[in-house]
Amino acid sequence: MQDILVATEAQKRGLDRRTGERHYRAYVGPAEYYDLLASNQFAALCRSGIREDHAVLDIGCGSLGAGRLLMSYLLPGRYFGIEPERWLIEAGIREELGREFVRMKQPTFDYNAEFNLGVFRRQFDFLLAQSVFTHTPKNDLEKCFAEGRRVLKPEGLFAATFQEGELDYEGDRWIFPQQACYTPGYIDAAAGRAGLLCIFPNWSHPTGQTWFVLHHPDHTPELETIPAT
Repeated sequence: MQDILVATEAQKRGLDRRTGERHYRAYVGPAEYYDLLASNQFAALCRSGIREDHAVLDIGCGSLGAGRLLMSYLLPGRYFGIEPERWLIEAGIREELGREFVRMKQPTFDYNAEFNLGVFRRQFDFLLAQSVFTHTPKNDLEKCFAEGRRVLKPEGLFAATFQEGELDYEGDRWIFPQQACYTPGYIDAAAGRAGLLCIFPNWSHPTGQTWFVLHHPDHTPELETIPAT
């Protein structure tokens, strides 16, 4: 009986699925890292100075791995998410949060796949994009940077990850679950073209991606180091 219960729990958590399979945890990354990826994102924003009354836009929020932590911390109505795969958000609410929690925290979602960050008609203290640019072609990446500049408050921060490589991905389409790699030089230059500055803080990541933070030129943020886990 104990073995059956363990197997059932593993299946519920998607531990028997490959990354990219249609399970709300496995689809967004290695299922065994679902909790670690969530806490890593939350820690990144905490070390960046997030407060409970800040407004956060979670780009590619998926099944709300980080969203469940952010919503718990933020005041009602402060969490916003964009996710093209609507079923992921619905599964995250059903399996991780519950309808009552969502009614209490009042998040707002949009399901566009065009990196249209202006759909909420407001500005944000923080933008978050974990493992989005690891699958994104240059034109979408640069559009997201430009959109980010428009919706980021003057002292806001845009924290994101990318897969570092020796060459820049030259494809013209989203690839998943395969990864698109970029050089730090390209990320920095793309930020400059969007009118933003780029910092590469010494932050760890459970799957080895590289964190970077974008900010307006007239604001110099102080970022704390996240110790390796």
